[in-house]
Amino acid sequence: MSRKELSKSEVEEIVEEKIRRIFNLTYNTRVPFEPMEKEVMPYIHPDVGFTDGWQEGRGKPFYSVGMRGFHSLCNFDCDIFQSSVSINKSQTKGRAIVDGVMNIHLTRFWTYPLRIIIVYQFELTNINSETREVKFLIKEQEEMWSFSDMITAFPVVGYLYRLIFRRVFAQGFLLACRMGAQLQTLAGADVATGKNWNQEELKNEPSLASPSGALPNLW
Repeated sequence: MSRKELSKSEVEEIVEEKIRRIFNLTYNTRVPFEPMEKEVMPYIHPDVGFTDGWQEGRGKPFYSVGMRGFHSLCNFDCDIFQSSVSINKSQTKGRAIVDGVMNIHLTRFWTYPLRIIIVYQFELTNINSETREVKFLIKEQEEMWSFSDMITAFPVVGYLYRLIFRRVFAQGFLLACRMGAQLQTLAGADVATGKNWNQEELKNEPSLASPSGALPNLW
């Protein structure tokens, strides 16, 4: 395995560009499947694992069939909000995160925006400093999305959820927090540790003290 001449940050930058390319290809049905598969599958590990909120599977055949089937179920494209790549010091493996939205075109007039976060874990197989080419294999892919975002995106239901349920739940949560704080005050102890703190001990607690030595405003 050839490496070292490219810095860690340069390798991360090259991998990030390719990861964004893979994301844009796999989450876009406007791209024909055959060219997409031809470009993406060389970066997929034979024992790749895929996980989302509903399913999990392992193996390159599973990944390929799932990708083809998903592209056949509905039309969608994607937008990337942000991405990040981090590799280990020995430049043998890494992790990438892509934060974006998948625009699912359910009808001609209605597009359902699904906020998603994709986490890729990969193994670096070759780093060529002369051509600035970095090869890697994605070994794990986790697709995460928020049920809250899914509900909010629906007409009427999303409106009721956003303007009624969230506000009511927030008030109930704050009430529970106030009750918990009052019980803690009455008990005179830290609920988590059971320890009674005085002001001098708080000043000497590293996790609570500010650089000036004064107690921070915890609220």
